[in-house]
Order: sequence, then C-alpha cells, then structure tokens
Amino acid sequence: MILADFLRELFLSPVLVLLVLVALFAALSYWSLSILREYPGYALGWLVGLFFVVVYVSLGTAPDPDTNRNVTLNVFQVICPGLVGILLGGILMLVLRLGNSYSAMRGLKVAGMTALGVVLLFLMFMVNVATQRMIGIFALAFCIAALGGVVVFRGTAAAGMFNAQAAPPPPPGTPPISTGHSTLDRIREQMQNRNRR
Repeated sequence: MILADFLRELFLSPVLVLLVLVALFAALSYWSLSILREYPGYALGWLVGLFFVVVYVSLGTAPDPDTNRNVTLNVFQVICPGLVGILLGGILMLVLRLGNSYSAMRGLKVAGMTALGVVLLFLMFMVNVATQRMIGIFALAFCIAALGGVVVFRGTAAAGMFNAQAAPPPPPGTPPISTGHSTLDRIREQMQNRNRR
C-alpha cells in the first residue's frame, strides 16, 4: 500500500510532469530548428503560444503593480484587438505579395510598419495596464497573421516569382549543347552549327 501511494505521488507529481514537458519541448525545438530548419513555423508557434498566455492572463485576475487592484479585460476587449490585428496582418501580407516588384511600394510598406511599431511603443508608455494588454494582444495577432502568411504562402510566392516562359525547343537535327560551358560558349556553338548548315 505504501509503494502504491509512493508511485501515485511520483507519477502525479507536478515536478515530474514539468520535467517531461520540458524534455518534450526541448526535443521539439531541436527537431524544428536543427533537423527541419523550420524557423518561420517555430516562431509562429511561439507567437501563438504567447498570444494564448496573454489572453489567459488578461481574462484572469492579475494585480496592477501601481494600485494593487485586479486588472482584467472582458471578452470584447480581447476579441476586438485580436481581430483587428489579424485583419491588418492579413492585409499587410496581401499588399506584400501584390506590390513587391516596385521599390516605391516596398519603401511605403517599410515606412508603414515602422510607423505602426513606433506608435505602439509610444502608447505602451502612455496608457494604463488594461490598454497595454490590449496593445499586446493586437501586436501578437498582427504578427501571427503576418508570419502565418509567410509560412503558408512562401512556396507559392517562390514558384510565382520564378515562373518563366520556357524557351522554344531547338530545331530538329541540332546537336545538344553541353551544360559545362558558359553562356558565351553556348552561343558560339549555336552560331557554328548554323554556319555548318
């Protein structure tokens, strides 16, 4: 009976559960970063986890360090900045995909994102704790949407970027061009083949 109680206490111990979770997280991090080299997906996972933590803490009770009062947000105060952040992050990804070829558009996008960052940093020092949490929720939702777009659309963007029209096939009877030469050598060989005919 004592052995059963000891085993029950051992396997239900929060310390053991914490050690198992830390080991699993370390293995997952190694697999994601070292083996797969999936940096955007790993960063996206961190952002989603932080978003959940911030929302959980904001909906719960956490004392304000200045006034020692509990500062909580209601569901509306959590959903609104989250939805606006996701919407703006999605719009940003759409604009990045549409106007990436123009240098003026790239400059305007960088200016807009920089201005948004400066405004958010300024507001963090000027508002109360509840509004700071709403700003944090907005910023995390914005980053999640933007990074999610990078993770989902990076293959199709690269395929669209390098999608070029294929060259017409060479006329029949043309000898194959060796691939070990430079472009100038290939052009010279083609000219010599035409002169031989």
